[in-house]
Amino acid sequence: MADFELPEVQRVDLCGTVLALHAWGKSDVRQFGWYQAPPEETLLAAERLLEMLGALENGTLTATGRQLIGLPVHPRLARLLRAAAEQGLLEEGAAIAALLSEKDIVLHDMAADPRQRGPATQGASDLLIRLQLLERAERARFAAYLRSDGIDPIVARQVARIRDELLRLGRRLSREPKRAPNDAMLLKLPLYAYPDRVVRRRERDPSAGVMVGGGGVRLAPESVVRQPEFYLALDARHDQRSTAREALVRIASGIEPQWLEELFLRAIRRERTVLYDEERDRVVGRGAIYYRDLLLREDSDAPVDPEQAARVLAEAARPRAAAIFESNEEAREWIARLALLRKHMPEHPWPGMTPDDLGDVLESATRGKRSIQELRRADLVSPLRSRLEYPLDRLFDQHAPANIVVPSGSRIRLSYTKGERPALAVRLQEIFGWTDTPSIAAGRVPVVLHLLAPNFRPVQITDDLRSFWSTTYFQVRKDLRVRYPKHSWPEDPLTATPQAKGGRKRA
Repeated sequence: MADFELPEVQRVDLCGTVLALHAWGKSDVRQFGWYQAPPEETLLAAERLLEMLGALENGTLTATGRQLIGLPVHPRLARLLRAAAEQGLLEEGAAIAALLSEKDIVLHDMAADPRQRGPATQGASDLLIRLQLLERAERARFAAYLRSDGIDPIVARQVARIRDELLRLGRRLSREPKRAPNDAMLLKLPLYAYPDRVVRRRERDPSAGVMVGGGGVRLAPESVVRQPEFYLALDARHDQRSTAREALVRIASGIEPQWLEELFLRAIRRERTVLYDEERDRVVGRGAIYYRDLLLREDSDAPVDPEQAARVLAEAARPRAAAIFESNEEAREWIARLALLRKHMPEHPWPGMTPDDLGDVLESATRGKRSIQELRRADLVSPLRSRLEYPLDRLFDQHAPANIVVPSGSRIRLSYTKGERPALAVRLQEIFGWTDTPSIAAGRVPVVLHLLAPNFRPVQITDDLRSFWSTTYFQVRKDLRVRYPKHSWPEDPLTATPQAKGGRKRA
């Protein structure tokens, strides 16, 4: 055994003591002449609770605190009595306070009877059931047979005595006329006294919950409070032997979350965040309402400011910028055109297109967008072009043109692929008379010609048109004349008239 017992000042609740010191004018209780100073965490816990009860504000005693100090009970119960008196529910408040201040009137030594291991019914509050049991015990004059029904008559008698004493004390507080209570009015009263015991039920385990401050709780099997999402853990008891470190709760009482906003508005915190939801693949707004650190409500589709949405989308898209531009055909080709000019015309200050550069470009494309899919489908060429200052914009179109006019007069689109030479897919009959391979980038890069038959399928790929006319053309002509006899296949393609749209020879 230890040489000495742990001093009482180090193991008891000092809430009442701290309130009394403030009433005596000791606003800094740490400077009080303690025989043995209590632990700092004990003092902090007492001050936090007194602030929740409204007895202290910024370390100063309030009018509520001066009222509470006049009642010779724990500040929690004094606050409950004050609220009950103000609402004309003093008798009910005194009974609730007495039940919470004494040993439980319900007998729990029923382990031998398996029928008593769980609640016989479900309800809003274990406390309301105890109010009914107290009335029953009084009607039975606290007879000994009540034990067989799970009621401790000795404790019930003590609770009734304390209730009467609290009722006498409570009459000092208010002269409000008595009101007929309903369950909601009674359920709200304990909240005044236990604002630090609010619990939210865990979604996947109806017996478990998380309390203000982050502590875990678990309802005892006999508790009837199985439906309310929020409740008060009125007798949370920690068992150090529990591996889960959860407090066991035998007396719980359901509450409505709006009561917290009504009674403790200053403890309510509203947060609104905008983020990129990977599952939904879009920017979403999320609103959350907290009671202290306990989440009350969450809105997964809160309104989002367009400018903020654009910033969040830009941030989410930046690491994927290269892939986004790659998935947009027009943007991909534009970047390939720029890469070609940077390689073959390095004398000009062409802008870079590193992943960081592309991330910067995306920022200007996110306005009005909410998802990466929208970005992929958007006009990404315009923000790319905006990086070309004069005269680079003119040189870009001149030396890496989007299309080329062929001898037939058709304007044919050039195909650009990064790291490769541009390709021109054109029907053979449209380039009769074209002697030299076209080139771009100030004549430094010859175009690769994909020469097509009338069915638009390639019959030859070359970057030396003059050689094609003098050698390969005659074999190609021989094959195509058989397959397409109505089309013109001249013996001298260099002097023949080019035909647009695969025009046929005259009969």
